[in-house]
Amino acid sequence: MKTEKGINLQATFLILACLTFFLTGMTIYFFSDVAKCYKVLQESTQKYYQAEFYISEFLDATDYLSEQSKFYIVNQNKENLDNYLYELTKKVRRQISVAKLNEITNGDEISSEENPAYEYLMEALFSTDELVDLEIHAMKLVAIANNINLEELVEDLQLYE
Repeated sequence: MKTEKGINLQATFLILACLTFFLTGMTIYFFSDVAKCYKVLQESTQKYYQAEFYISEFLDATDYLSEQSKFYIVNQNKENLDNYLYELTKKVRRQISVAKLNEITNGDEISSEENPAYEYLMEALFSTDELVDLEIHAMKLVAIANNINLEELVEDLQLYE
């Protein structure tokens, strides 16, 4: 029997089958990796938008406090003082925003002093607390300068020294 030289069909089929399985496996791995990365991207984007919202809330609350303080200083309208103290003691949007931002940046941890985001949040809250002290002091000085009876003022403002 004479063997012919040429392409061995069985070997060619075996090589092509192996190559097909390898490429199919690589394609499946690639798409599963892309799906994982896409999920991480979605979660990160969602956290970004949540953080953006709470940062906006924090800034709005701080601006609102400053605005009400300025209005009280200029007009001596007790409603502005009441609005200021309501925001400061009841609504507490600044503290809620910081807590939510801390939750977003730290996950399940309550706080982490090693996390720079946590340090920035605490620094921002501390700075606004200092501003609140100055605003309350200014409002009290205006009340004293206008001979407003301190007993007529809200208790929180009376206790400030």
